[in-house]
Amino acid sequence: MQHSTETSRTAWPALMTFADGRAVQTAADWAARREEILEKYRQSVYGRLPDPAGEEVQWSLEAHATLPAQKLTVTVRAGEKKASFMALVSLPEGERDTALPCYLEYGFAWGQTEFVSPNCVAAASRGDAGITYFPTQVAADNDSHTGAFYALYPFDEVDGSFPGVLAAWAWGVSKILDALGGGAGATLGIDPKACIVAGVSRY
Repeated sequence: MQHSTETSRTAWPALMTFADGRAVQTAADWAARREEILEKYRQSVYGRLPDPAGEEVQWSLEAHATLPAQKLTVTVRAGEKKASFMALVSLPEGERDTALPCYLEYGFAWGQTEFVSPNCVAAASRGDAGITYFPTQVAADNDSHTGAFYALYPFDEVDGSFPGVLAAWAWGVSKILDALGGGAGATLGIDPKACIVAGVSRY
């Protein structure tokens, strides 16, 4: 069947038009329209994350038993529940006078449970910090809705929040950053305000 470009284009939503038909005309309008679009994504794609105000983030550090990295365990308490996941921190050798910028990578973890990303090793060799994050510990890469996030926030279609796996993975990143800002960064010599996040495909 021949694809009709014209039909596809006319079916696209009007990016610069509000849902009520008003045109986006100013920067303030765009900020409001952007939030409107994001809300559609929360409803239809990613789901809605819980309010972090009710969470308490704790952390611990120890040398990994077999890998050249520090094991950062992040524990999140929400009400009466708590759940943990871990990440591996690669640091450059030698003494440091200033806090390091950090490269945080979603570990492409198929078939592996714990490993240090080669990119995080490269970051450490350049004099930066690298953190390998294992998102499948936070939410399994399937529709089982298991992992640390769902231990705290069971998937519940009744309340309409539908927190999906990709949103849960992003939540995990935010908890690592909370841990860095809550003292782990000072202990490791990492500047929590100088972190970037990367990955491959959904990771």
